[in-house]
Amino acid sequence: MASVKAALAALPDGITAEAVELVEWRDYDLAIVEAAIQERGLTVAALALDTGGPLSTVPDIDALMTGVSETLETAERLGANLVTVTSGGSALGGSQASQMSMVLAKLQAAAPLLEDAGVIAALGLDRSPDALIATVEQARKVVEEVASLNIRLLLDLDPTQSSPAEIDDLLADPASVALIRIGNASMDSDALQALLQRIEGTGYQGFVTIGRAGATAF
Repeated sequence: MASVKAALAALPDGITAEAVELVEWRDYDLAIVEAAIQERGLTVAALALDTGGPLSTVPDIDALMTGVSETLETAERLGANLVTVTSGGSALGGSQASQMSMVLAKLQAAAPLLEDAGVIAALGLDRSPDALIATVEQARKVVEEVASLNIRLLLDLDPTQSSPAEIDDLLADPASVALIRIGNASMDSDALQALLQRIEGTGYQGFVTIGRAGATAF
């Protein structure tokens, strides 16, 4: 695993990082993370929410609440006010309706903790073959049903595939989106610059995290 400091140092000329995203924060020595981001004057954009197992397949509310509480403690330590979450894949033999009900119940249980901490959870899509929430429409419906201002959307965009019309549609309500991730990005590409300009034009004011093509995540 590359260190945070080394990964930041590998950014191309002309690209200035303002924040970093910690996908699996339990894999890091937090003291090293703190030192690295302070040295470079950065903030932590987001870290992954520990839900004590997949939201869709593990009916363990105690593990959920423990994981959420520990994540929020880490978020406070690192100065982050955003966490990311996915539902997890579908369980064999279980109905999608019952599993979706479990996802909703767990997010509703976590919402008061998020609200008390002033932290927003950004719900993203699953990329597994058995994904329960695989489209933005499905994620948006879950967010609407949970009905908490502290649970919003995470959008994954690809500069080579996301059309201007699609961006405008996805960000028709920019306040409902807590985080945008751009993957498969070549930092000096015209497509990336055009995508960033389009996002800015929608009025979105949150973090945009960029995954550099060929880079190892830290």
